[in-house]
Amino acid sequence: MTSTHDLPTLVGWWIANDLRWQAQLGLLPAGMSESEAYARRMDDRAALVAAFAEHNRLVLADGGVPMIGVAPLQAALEQARAANAAQAEVILQASAQDFATAATVFTGAAHTPLALVPLEDLLGLVEQPNLPSTIDTHPNWRAPVSAGQRAHQPVMSEPTTPLAPIALQRVPRATVRLQLHRDFTFDHVRALLDDFAALGISHLYTSPITTAQPGSTHGYDVVDPTRVNPELGGEPALERLVEALHARGMGLVVDIVPNHMGVGGAHNTWWLDVLESGPESAYANFFDIDWQPSHPGLRNKVLAPFLGENYADALAAGRLQLAYDEAAARLAIAYYDHRFPIALADYPALLRTGNTDTATHAVADRFAGLGTIRSAPHTSPKPCARSTRNTMSLMR
Repeated sequence: MTSTHDLPTLVGWWIANDLRWQAQLGLLPAGMSESEAYARRMDDRAALVAAFAEHNRLVLADGGVPMIGVAPLQAALEQARAANAAQAEVILQASAQDFATAATVFTGAAHTPLALVPLEDLLGLVEQPNLPSTIDTHPNWRAPVSAGQRAHQPVMSEPTTPLAPIALQRVPRATVRLQLHRDFTFDHVRALLDDFAALGISHLYTSPITTAQPGSTHGYDVVDPTRVNPELGGEPALERLVEALHARGMGLVVDIVPNHMGVGGAHNTWWLDVLESGPESAYANFFDIDWQPSHPGLRNKVLAPFLGENYADALAAGRLQLAYDEAAARLAIAYYDHRFPIALADYPALLRTGNTDTATHAVADRFAGLGTIRSAPHTSPKPCARSTRNTMSLMR
């Protein structure tokens, strides 16, 4: 399905109409500026068009018919990135319908028995039917459009013409389930491909391959979903495996973990940022956290059930230690292998408590003048992040 009534239309998403509404009504995620939202959308556009291009590459390799219009979309994005804001808006407006058509074809080419396209996308509308969190400030369910008047326009027929499958479908004939870890990597699997092929295996079915907790034996405790696990050989080893599979007419099915991450330990930078900055973290919306529970004392906080004993006992035994992570420039409470970052707003009081050292108090004063969050995904580090690292360097 290309969209729903609560999401932007294809055209509206491409030209960032939804972001303009959110910025106007104060609905952008906490801590995210309008410029950051637009920068993130530009990255998302590029990622989706790259997926179109990769689809075409695979289709051509299978002898199928590729999608048309992908190269012009790539060119439009390059021009928009190099242009100023006003010029970029004109470029994106001009390519919006081409994107909507390509996205519709891409959806229809999926290996699914049913592909759905809302009427708003077939009509090429900009406004989505409903903008969540609004009542009267957005014309919800009141779009001034007559479907009867627009039904015979070319925009209605262009996306639907090529919806028949355009890629050859590869249904796994027989799979072998493989549990990957640092002692059984992509290269280890590659050495076994001839044996698997001789058994009639058409596809490998592997455990998750993105970066998990160090030493993970299963890969389901993901700490970085954006990077192939270096313990498995990283992206180069994965490419070697895929190339060897294709040479034998075999394929790869990868399990994914869309509903949870590994949140213990000290390696999930997204999670640690949420613990440090709370709902103001740029990663807060990546997790399903109830920031306003019924218990007043837990509001805007995360209850992390990691202690294996009473808090008083852990404190008295010295198992809760204040630690400094030099690589992350962060103070945190250490409990065995777990780390619980201190909120930046608490650094000044923490550094001054029980300490009369003038230099330490000067560092505390520096922290008092900084912001309270440091994260900013899809953009360069915020000044607060850089200042935090510079200030922490004074404590070494």
